[in-house]
Amino acid sequence: EDSARMVAGLYGRFPQSQAQILVTPGARGNEPTPWAYVVRGGSPAAHFFINQRRPMKEFFEDWTAVHELSHLLLPYVNADDIWLSEGVATYYQNVLRARGGRMTAAEAWQRLHAGFARGMQSARGRTLAQATESMYRDVTYMRVYWEGAAMLLIADVRLRQMTAGNQSLDTALAALNDCCRATDRAWSARELFDKLDEATGTRVFSEIYDQHVASRNFPDLSQTYRALGVGVGANGIELSSDDGERRLRDAIMETGALVGSEIPGGTER
Repeated sequence: EDSARMVAGLYGRFPQSQAQILVTPGARGNEPTPWAYVVRGGSPAAHFFINQRRPMKEFFEDWTAVHELSHLLLPYVNADDIWLSEGVATYYQNVLRARGGRMTAAEAWQRLHAGFARGMQSARGRTLAQATESMYRDVTYMRVYWEGAAMLLIADVRLRQMTAGNQSLDTALAALNDCCRATDRAWSARELFDKLDEATGTRVFSEIYDQHVASRNFPDLSQTYRALGVGVGANGIELSSDDGERRLRDAIMETGALVGSEIPGGTER
């Protein structure tokens, strides 16, 4: 319920009118949730396999539930474009937990930067499409998850800059949810990016798609980092005190955005 409220905080309500949540205790592994996944046949469902012997504090600190429930922010994405669904979940597992007070904004930026660095090192010389196709065979998860997240950070920052903060990845996904949540088919990333452009009246998403999906290089985040006032030092990231850059960062990681968020009464636990 705590994680569902964070996801519902994206635009004030949970992205699905009903979802089944299955929690299976197994007492295996050193983590609170060693394994979890989302099922999209019929009504959406999230399955969590947990170590019930771990302290409750670890479950509140764990990113897994926010990540899995964030998959429900999108309609079903086909397997060839899993980088999009994993990118959304990976980006928001950090953003929403910062908004929900589970970590500081600085910690969230550091986690994002560390993830981007891992993605940059993974599957060098391959395009994002190639890394996605070989993800299970060649274990290129880091490239797939974190390049997807990097593309969405770029989109989020561009939208906020272009519209003086009136639009963002949050508002774009809310509009997508309004139009396409109930469809019973798999979508391609290109189709969804076109829908997001239509919702925002821009070409932000299609331009990012064209620039990065067929590229062998991890996205260059230097311009995005400059806009956010995020620097990279010897000990990790450094955050600028410039008012404009700080306001843009805070608009993404702002705490208190989850007040009044609704989760459906039909959620099964």
